[in-house]
Amino acid sequence: MALIMRASASGGLVHIGKPGLYDAVVSQVRTDQMTSSFGTNDVVRFTCKLDLVVDEGGDPVHLDAIANARLTPQTKLWAWLEALGLHPEVDFDIDIEQAVGKACVLSIVDAVREGTTFSRVDAMYPPKRQQLAAEGLVTPTGGLN
Repeated sequence: MALIMRASASGGLVHIGKPGLYDAVVSQVRTDQMTSSFGTNDVVRFTCKLDLVVDEGGDPVHLDAIANARLTPQTKLWAWLEALGLHPEVDFDIDIEQAVGKACVLSIVDAVREGTTFSRVDAMYPPKRQQLAAEGLVTPTGGLN
């Protein structure tokens, strides 16, 4: 079933230990609701599997990247979809489930809630190779300039 939006992710707290940039792959996209001091907001959760990061048991680590479900050119959701290689357009539907399986780079920061430190996705960027190519630092064959 497609998750379609018109342009106009785990609940558990995970701490990976070190803020920074991490390669990841989107493993799931879903809508959700979050309650805050501002009320209840509709959000989109991108569950991302971190590359080369495992927990104490050797299992892969997944983090949710959460964006407001409002899709306009000025929103985080729009920027994240573009980082994932999707191209939303105003007044056109986009199936955001196309993000599943897409590679990205996550900016992960530490946050504290009720005295517990956890990792939070602050931003999502295109994969490193794609980013380097856009900056002219990678040749079409993948070599470094």
